[in-house]
Amino acid sequence: MIITYLNQDNALKKSENYVLNESTIWIDLFNISDDEERLVESFLGIDVPTLEEVKQIEVSRRLYVENEALYITTVQLTVAESDVPTTHSITFILHKHRLITVRYTELKVFSVFVNKLGKQLINCYYTADDIFLELFRSIVERLSDILVSIREEIDSCSKRIFTKSIPNEKVEYREVLERIGYNGDLLSKSRESLVSLMRAVHHVLQSSDFCCDEQKMICLKTIFTDINSISDFAHFLSGELNFILDATLGMIAIEQNDIIRIFSIVAVLFLPPTLIASIYGMNFDFMPELKYHYGYPIAILLMLLSIFLTYKFFKNKKWM
Repeated sequence: MIITYLNQDNALKKSENYVLNESTIWIDLFNISDDEERLVESFLGIDVPTLEEVKQIEVSRRLYVENEALYITTVQLTVAESDVPTTHSITFILHKHRLITVRYTELKVFSVFVNKLGKQLINCYYTADDIFLELFRSIVERLSDILVSIREEIDSCSKRIFTKSIPNEKVEYREVLERIGYNGDLLSKSRESLVSLMRAVHHVLQSSDFCCDEQKMICLKTIFTDINSISDFAHFLSGELNFILDATLGMIAIEQNDIIRIFSIVAVLFLPPTLIASIYGMNFDFMPELKYHYGYPIAILLMLLSIFLTYKFFKNKKWM
């Protein structure tokens, strides 16, 4: 799919059908076909990266200049409901006062940005560089929102582990571990996206297209500072998440130890009665106690007394 935005009447307008001419300022290529790729390449005179090319992890394949076009490939995080977090590569191309975005998946940050842009289409002039910077700013804001949601999840898990709102409430540790695992994966992919954004912004800062414009340089440096601060916050959340994970595993170990302790105490309580029963269960011909009239109740009394004495011993030692 080819989505184009035109610079007409001193304003940015989204075309109903894609238009490729001199007024086209932003070309958004979403999951394009081979025919659409050839059409755009013939119009622009540059190469459009394929899905296999944007997946390359080498910096030289992600940040480079070719045919007077600046190529910037970053890793973007996508979070779908009831699904695992995933990352996808998106390429920004700045060429002759045009912005070309190449993506092969639906990204929420794009739909949010387009909706925001739609409210500002009237009497608002955007250049390709402005759209590029606003897109980067939206991506950083989106990552910031995700990290804030992770922090809220960490606080929620912490309260469930350490604070019981209802007495004798049983904590479902499996559910807590699943939430920790999901947020850990989300945090890891957020940090990967932040690293790619930091490299991209640093690369753009050294570009000749931006070095000559002081206002754009200030905007880029602000974005770079925001990414740095968010990265520090992500590092802090990583430590918090590891602490919550260790605490959860510790609480599980404590509950398991409590269960094992109960079984151990029960086994020890019944050990003396078992010894008494074993003695009088021997099949010897000469056992005087077997002839006693009150032998059976005496044996039962000895068993109960041994249980009571063992219980008092454990109680005095505060083992139960």
